[in-house]
Amino acid sequence: MRVRMHGLRLLLVGKAPPPPLPDGISVCGRVPPETQDALLLQHLQSCDGLLLYRVDPAQKNRLIRLCCSESRCICAIPDPEEILLQGRPLLLWKPGLSPLQRFAKRSLDLVCSLAGILLLWPVMLGCAAAVKCCDGGAVLYRQQRLTEGGRVFTCLKFRSMIPDAEAGGAQLALPEDARITPVGAFLRRFRLDELPQLFNILHGEMSMVGPRPERPAFAERYTAQEPAFRLRLQVKAGLTGLAQVWGRYDTPPSEKLRMDLTYITRYSIFKDVEIILLTARALLLPPHGVTLQPQPKEDPT
Repeated sequence: MRVRMHGLRLLLVGKAPPPPLPDGISVCGRVPPETQDALLLQHLQSCDGLLLYRVDPAQKNRLIRLCCSESRCICAIPDPEEILLQGRPLLLWKPGLSPLQRFAKRSLDLVCSLAGILLLWPVMLGCAAAVKCCDGGAVLYRQQRLTEGGRVFTCLKFRSMIPDAEAGGAQLALPEDARITPVGAFLRRFRLDELPQLFNILHGEMSMVGPRPERPAFAERYTAQEPAFRLRLQVKAGLTGLAQVWGRYDTPPSEKLRMDLTYITRYSIFKDVEIILLTARALLLPPHGVTLQPQPKEDPT
């Protein structure tokens, strides 16, 4: 259930009074960032969440993990010099969907994944044949990824790189990567390598719309750099998402994270339908619609 926007009572974690807050948000107390988790949990019994101000990254990481585990909301206020650029604090409301929203989202996923499989099976059969004929290797590439709640699942994709692409260890895959096969380049250009994930959606491991799934090792690295990254795991990983529709090749990771969190905290079934339609338009009519730019990927598929 989403935390209401008005009448929100937050516990301030910081050593200085915060700047003016938006209407409807009040401070119910203040504690230093080094306060132990047990004492913070006692304070949270009478508050809706935490208000973070001038907290160093290490402490912020711990506090975000605590709020995620307790399903509490978070409000992170930029430093004064950052407010001039951002305009107002970045409010991260309690992530998650209501039971009704979950039912609607799962129903949409079932309809879209079944329709996609039934309509696109000739295309998928052609992709599989092309990958096999290219070098005789495996058709599918299976990789461990993270979805809702940090659960690990096997993400399916048509293989688009040489069979031993990761012989030297995990590497970031770039658009002009020499390991990409000719067939793989074509599949990536039109995002056809992602089609097997329709079966992940049908199985309930992914959703049609949501943050793109990350590998556990990379997710751990990103979380160490930006604690709010773990909030992406409050919903299922998606085949497409707000960051994929509106983001570009040079969009900073922090901006993509903001798009993912915006999608989660302002979720609606109508937004899912809109993103699906925008994705389809961008793939079918790239000159006239939103352009899905090639993105650097963390897997050798």
